[in-house]
Amino acid sequence: LDSGVMFCTYSLLVSAKANTRRIDQLVKWCGGENFHGILALDEVHRAKHMKQTKDENGDTTFKKQGTTKAAQFVYDLQTMLPNARVVYVSATGATEPDHM
Repeated sequence: LDSGVMFCTYSLLVSAKANTRRIDQLVKWCGGENFHGILALDEVHRAKHMKQTKDENGDTTFKKQGTTKAAQFVYDLQTMLPNARVVYVSATGATEPDHM
């Protein structure tokens, strides 16, 4: 498949069965880390509550506790597809910086 569009809900994207995670399937479908396409994340306010912290070197890391599955998915997807262009769309206002 040379091109295409995939529409998914956050619920579907964070799901997994046995040893297969949806994120791995999506990354494979995109062609791996060489993907240079667009990730358009609608209703991205659903991915809020990514809890940040600093490690011993002062680098930003993320806490698993308190982080939603959707937020972890969005972070992991961007890490796994580092060359993707990301568009965040939400009609819901963010009330806290960590909701972005």
